[in-house]
Amino acid sequence: KRNLNRQFWQAALELEKLSSPALYQAKGYGSWESFLEREVERELSIGRTLAADLVKIVKVFKQEAAEEIGLERLRAALKAIWPEPGSPASTPPPGGALS
Repeated sequence: KRNLNRQFWQAALELEKLSSPALYQAKGYGSWESFLEREVERELSIGRTLAADLVKIVKVFKQEAAEEIGLERLRAALKAIWPEPGSPASTPPPGGALS
């Protein structure tokens, strides 16, 4: 885990490439989630949530900024951008839109 914190950008780039349906399907997986469970979670000991976060980080942030911010703060930023369903941040206030 300590090594991942230092080299998360490279891991994120690799996972982002592998998230292409053509690649995980070529390995015989019907879904990205199945691929993550078998290849990433079991073989690399990287949880599905972390793997999904790494892919999002590469898609949302630039490398220089991401490396300066660091993995844990980036993951916190992702939670602020995409709160989990049912969390207070994902529930609109009474009356509809945010004011």
